[in-house]
Amino acid sequence: MSVGTSKFKKKLFPIDVDLLDILELNIEKQFVRAEPRVTMGQLTALLCPLGWTLAIVPELEDLTVGGMCNGTGVESSSHIHGLFGNICLAHEVVLPDGSLVRCSKDENSHLFYAIPFSHGTVGFVVSTELRIVPCKQYVKLEYIPLYKADDVCKKMSEESRKSNPVDFIETLMYTKNTGVLMLGKMTNEAEPQKVCSYL
Repeated sequence: MSVGTSKFKKKLFPIDVDLLDILELNIEKQFVRAEPRVTMGQLTALLCPLGWTLAIVPELEDLTVGGMCNGTGVESSSHIHGLFGNICLAHEVVLPDGSLVRCSKDENSHLFYAIPFSHGTVGFVVSTELRIVPCKQYVKLEYIPLYKADDVCKKMSEESRKSNPVDFIETLMYTKNTGVLMLGKMTNEAEPQKVCSYL
């Protein structure tokens, strides 16, 4: 994300689109339906206290449903769930002719599969159904320091391909050859002195 404003946007006429609501939470079918300007922070605040979370949770709270479903979105649980577009179950889209269309894998699938990576060029998404999964109270992290780029790739690949992988995998590289692999597993138990909370 950038806090800067592109110069070309100064010449455009902004249209205020108040599509800021979480429309539906269906625990039985495991999805949440939200409008495009709903943020990841809003969804997390709703879902986590109920014991649920998005299958893929972007780290930045200000990212929006519309931006994520029209863009890419690879996150630390992508080794299990894929890209953000893979957790989108259905969209309602306003097409250039003004018609409102619902699309999913089984309904208007050509449109459904065109939305990820389209950056809004296919139509205007006005709501999206996102897959949710049960969550636990904490994430226990294991840090593995690595000192060769090849070792980082090898270890990350090994962990990602396990038959029962951890819930989250992420790597931070500090130099060309030095990095830390972080493995996260959801849990309801934690050592009190090791709990870190920013909420």
